[in-house]
Amino acid sequence: MAKKCSNPFINVPAEPDFAAMTPELADKALPQLIKMAEKGLHEIEASDDLTWDGFFCKIGDAFRPVGRAWGFLSHFLSVSNTPAWRKVYEKHQMDVVSIGMMFSQNPNFFSRMKKMRQTPEIYDALTPARRRILDKAIKTMEDGGAGLEDEKRSRYCEIQKRLSVLGTKFHNNHIDAIKAYSLTLEKRSEVEGLPDSLLAVAAQTAKGDAKKGPWKITLDQAVYAPFMSYSRNATAREAVYRARCALASSGKFDNQPVISEYLALSDEMAKLLGYGCYAEWSLSNKMAGSVERATEILRLAFDASVYGQERVGAESVTTR
Repeated sequence: MAKKCSNPFINVPAEPDFAAMTPELADKALPQLIKMAEKGLHEIEASDDLTWDGFFCKIGDAFRPVGRAWGFLSHFLSVSNTPAWRKVYEKHQMDVVSIGMMFSQNPNFFSRMKKMRQTPEIYDALTPARRRILDKAIKTMEDGGAGLEDEKRSRYCEIQKRLSVLGTKFHNNHIDAIKAYSLTLEKRSEVEGLPDSLLAVAAQTAKGDAKKGPWKITLDQAVYAPFMSYSRNATAREAVYRARCALASSGKFDNQPVISEYLALSDEMAKLLGYGCYAEWSLSNKMAGSVERATEILRLAFDASVYGQERVGAESVTTR
């Protein structure tokens, strides 16, 4: 009897064992899972099956293990973001992107899915839910470059890989900028209105005393949100608010060039696929449906919120 794998990124129970997951185990698991996915996709590709269970479901089965492990790794990068998690994420990022495109740009899968939809005895036999899933999958592949000519498909792949790198860089800059900022308050009068729980956290961060200080205010949401809600120190609130608004917009962690490149590449990608701009591509598969409709919704929301915002602003001025 084969020994059961103990790696929590591979052998995932109904309730994932997050406590046992480490960067080292993720690093060991991902190459195995990527190879498994490649093997599964090649086997499906070699078949001409057009049935739901024999073709369509097997694609999901091939991807699920690596997708699940990558999801866990992404989660740890979001909630922990240590150098070790970053290193593993960046090491395997391109391989995971590539295995994703191995499906999304696969002409064999694309043609077989379209044939399933075009064949009445296959398509009509599917439940309404399965027909919708198939239709969405075809749309996803169309928007993933499966129908592009070789040269355009190659450029699309380059863009996708670069966008993945830029997305990670944006996230890391954002996290690092949060970690880099703090405001130290040393007088009891400067922390009036703050709840005891926040004073305790702020004092611990500053290696001070919850009652005597000092207190260090950071841009972590768990600190920022209650500080902005309860602090009576208008000067400190303004400083922290301005720092939050300007987060990762200058200096070592400046995200402005990252954003500019990301937007330019997104626009190029959308035009490769036949859309007028990235917004058109993004909204083509969403409830709003079009740029015009999304703009209309935003305007309605803006008009409805103006009165409330003006009222909050007026109250804020009177309490200063």
